[in-house]
Amino acid sequence: MKTIIMLLALPLIIKLFTRLGFWRLSLIPKTMISAEMIIEDMNKRKIRSAKVEIAYAYTQQLFHDRLKNGEISRERILAIRKYLNMTVHQYSHKEFKNDAHAIYTMLLSKDIKVRNLNIVQQLISTTDRTVDSNWINISAIMSK
Repeated sequence: MKTIIMLLALPLIIKLFTRLGFWRLSLIPKTMISAEMIIEDMNKRKIRSAKVEIAYAYTQQLFHDRLKNGEISRERILAIRKYLNMTVHQYSHKEFKNDAHAIYTMLLSKDIKVRNLNIVQQLISTTDRTVDSNWINISAIMSK
């Protein structure tokens, strides 16, 4: 008699626990996850090397000082942005407020290398007098 009652009660108990589990799952808030959120999370886990951080700090400060003092021309800023667009692939889909914002953001990229930062330093450091106004030939600089 006990076994018959047990066999009849077992499906009810299973159904009860199943419903309880689904009810608890429905209480968890649902969030939309986009591909950009996943990529951003993956990029947060990347760590840049100390050499890249040192080169970044110098390059960022150099660019900041030259931009603040007005020592860097618009053509030079566009050339730096063009070079960074070619070498940094992390922000290819992002829209920026202006060119300086794009440069600052791309310098923070996780996939930038010390060589790229050195080239940006060269682009910032050279004066406009030493280079022709139509000098935007980055392939010549990249081949060095």
